[in-house]
Amino acid sequence: MEGDFISVDLAAAYQDNEVKSLFIYEGQKDQIIENYRQREGGSAQTFRASISLAYGKALRQACLAYGIEVIEARPFETLLKRVMEKLDE
Repeated sequence: MEGDFISVDLAAAYQDNEVKSLFIYEGQKDQIIENYRQREGGSAQTFRASISLAYGKALRQACLAYGIEVIEARPFETLLKRVMEKLDE
């Protein structure tokens, strides 16, 4: 499992039965702000969340162009199940 530091080009190059990729997308700035707060504490990081949201949208578009699966991050409670279902397809 890797975060947003892996290249979409690299992920697309290795899409086969042995290696699979998918992108977990959070499209709500308020949720990104809350995620940062829970993980790091401190004040609301609105500017950073704006950058993360824009970058996430760009990654999402690149994944869709390559045919890499994109799933919504929420609801968090079912995320693992949804990821496993997509990877098993």
